Amino acid sequence: MSVENLALYFIKYRTDKSQINDPYYQQLITSCYTFLVNYVRNNLQNQIKVHNNLDIFLREIEKNPLICLLIYELFKNNKQFLTLNVTKILRTIIISAEESSL
Repeated sequence: MSVENLALYFIKYRTDKSQINDPYYQQLITSCYTFLVNYVRNNLQNQIKVHNNLDIFLREIEKNPLICLLIYELFKNNKQFLTLNVTKILRTIIISAEESSL
């Protein structure tokens, strides 16, 4: 299994709800998102690989601020994704931003 698939696996398949408050588990998820941000940054092929999981990232957008950065890196300078309907993505990001507090 490749490293990006392993990171996506940890993000996708959270089976034990008790792990949600576990600080080690939260650090693992943060590390996965950090890796994915760096993995897709300025790399079109990697962006295409990770883009298929956009719905998962949008579901969790309020849980981790790195998700917004990941979505930004996916769409930045990627002409292929500019043809997509981004209304749903923007709505989710705006709602999440409005609900966040500083």
